[in-house]
Amino acid sequence: MKKFQIAAFFCLFCLSLQAQDIILTQTGDIIKAKVTEVTPTEVKYKRTDNINGPVYSAQKKDIQKIVYENGVIDVFNTTKSEAATAKAAAKETTPMPNEFYLHLDGGFSVPFGQYVSRGGATGGNLFDLEMGSNFKSSNWGWLLSGFGGENEIAIGSLGASYGNVNVFTSAGYPISGVLGGATYRLPAGKKRSAFIFSTQLGYIGSETPRISVTTITQVTPNSQGVIRAVTSSANASGLVLRLGAAYRLQFARKWYLLGKINYQTANMIARSVNVRTETPYSPNGQDVYYNYTNTTTSGSIPYNTLNVQLGVGFFLK
Repeated sequence: MKKFQIAAFFCLFCLSLQAQDIILTQTGDIIKAKVTEVTPTEVKYKRTDNINGPVYSAQKKDIQKIVYENGVIDVFNTTKSEAATAKAAAKETTPMPNEFYLHLDGGFSVPFGQYVSRGGATGGNLFDLEMGSNFKSSNWGWLLSGFGGENEIAIGSLGASYGNVNVFTSAGYPISGVLGGATYRLPAGKKRSAFIFSTQLGYIGSETPRISVTTITQVTPNSQGVIRAVTSSANASGLVLRLGAAYRLQFARKWYLLGKINYQTANMIARSVNVRTETPYSPNGQDVYYNYTNTTTSGSIPYNTLNVQLGVGFFLK
């Protein structure tokens, strides 16, 4: 019976606490009250031990907070230690700021695999112009890239002179493309320095070395001859996949340096184009041109490169 009385008293005590407001002062005093009004400078209340008594008032600057009977809390002033703790907690939970950036970088393109054994590639250069951003309150983001450069190919010299036929070839050919994909940033150090990992998919195109053949048929003033020019070239295109990793080092308020390495792979379809032009020669200058064009598909070209690049960029946001 005695235990029951104690439990009943405890329950009534808890209910009495819930039915009142608690005012905590700057000096640590606790006032059990019923708050009647809160003005810009004062808090007015009645004491719960004299609920029908006079209305008291206290300056807001002397009150830390009020805990109302329904659980709502008004905080007016905190001690320096509480403010510092709250600031530190907010700093720990605040993610990296939203950002929008643009950078330009360039470096070496190193081929490997069948791109070397079948394609004869020996290396080249590659330049990127990239724009990206993270999603709101997230380390995930998006990245758009445009790239271009020149690859070298080990064909050797086809140049030779056989009578009036000359053959020429170049050692380099342009390559370019566009990419889009997702990124993930891993904060490293202070400010916005971070490791950035990316996966992109896009389009790549290239033009293989050109071979020009010029044939000149000898003519005489009294007879009609033929001047013939033949140009042969090939282009290739296809889907390209890029996997990359980069380190971004912020060195000014909005500027940063970027070092990155990425792997690109594609299986391009090559198409050969042959154009032949014949010009009958006549002494009176009334030449007539005849053009013949032939396009053929010459199969697939494997493309695999490892690109190492350095660059500089800035934050637009």
